[in-house]
Amino acid sequence: MPGVPEKKHADASGDQIPQPRQPQNLQGLLRFAMEAQDGATQSTPQLQPLDDERRNFLQAALQSMSVDVIAIMKENITKLQQVEDISDDKVPEMIEAFDCILDYIDNIDIANDFHKINGFSIFEPCLRCKHDEIRARVCDLIAELSQNNPYIQGVICECTNVLPKLLNTLRHDECQIVKIKALYAISCITRESLIGYGNFQTHNGLEALRSALETGNDKLRTKAAFLLSALHNLDGNLHDSMLSMGFLPVIVDILQGEHQSSHEHLLSLLKSLLIDNKNKIGDKLTPDLRQQLLGTLQSNLEFVRGKEEFSEEQEYCEQLQRFLMQQ
Repeated sequence: MPGVPEKKHADASGDQIPQPRQPQNLQGLLRFAMEAQDGATQSTPQLQPLDDERRNFLQAALQSMSVDVIAIMKENITKLQQVEDISDDKVPEMIEAFDCILDYIDNIDIANDFHKINGFSIFEPCLRCKHDEIRARVCDLIAELSQNNPYIQGVICECTNVLPKLLNTLRHDECQIVKIKALYAISCITRESLIGYGNFQTHNGLEALRSALETGNDKLRTKAAFLLSALHNLDGNLHDSMLSMGFLPVIVDILQGEHQSSHEHLLSLLKSLLIDNKNKIGDKLTPDLRQQLLGTLQSNLEFVRGKEEFSEEQEYCEQLQRFLMQQ
């Protein structure tokens, strides 16, 4: 339907599937009205005055959406506080509560209000819940609250145990989709926040990301490599810790396996670790590891060379080859 914002749900693979969703605030309503009018009168370059029927429709819609957002969020927070031991038949009701909250917290002021009305009290019970869908959904909620929101990033790191709980979920949860969602939340808290990054370091976040790389899940590896690159850009000294913790042989081992989508991101990370910090490598690039990496790069080049969709990956491989040949 033109003008109706889309709501995304995760399917069994964790991918996002667009679903229609009615507008939930004035901005969404105006967008709905404008796009609906554009869709109906594409041949008319100028906006026309609203007729009585459309004016009445907008007035009725505005009246129906004049709701007490704080009261609605409090009601759903209360539901989710009881989530830890719910039966299977209660899961859809809890998912609906999450959806209702998510409809509002894309507004940064409402996201901040969510914290002020004790919304954070649902995080730990939901992360302990036996139902995968609940654990995944609360990770989504934490991510949406935190993304580009310094206030939420700060209170999460200073006043709660949320980040260490997310790191523990990333390390140990048995559901791969939940792990991916936890990493998404960790990324939103830390990626562009010095407070978040400091908290990440305090709770051994690098070890959790290394374990994510060592899993067999390609999507998890891709997201871990992306976050590591972002954190490396935030802190140029991070590379020393990564080399000391053995990230280099872990990345080389992964690249030796069957080609996957994560290879491009891992090669970009490898370029940052080696070429961009060539004076700091020290003895971490042993002769055996150098030869192993050269062979791995050659195999990757044979797979990607001449294929347009792998042009960046080919460039990374060639740059790394030239660098290693000079060592």
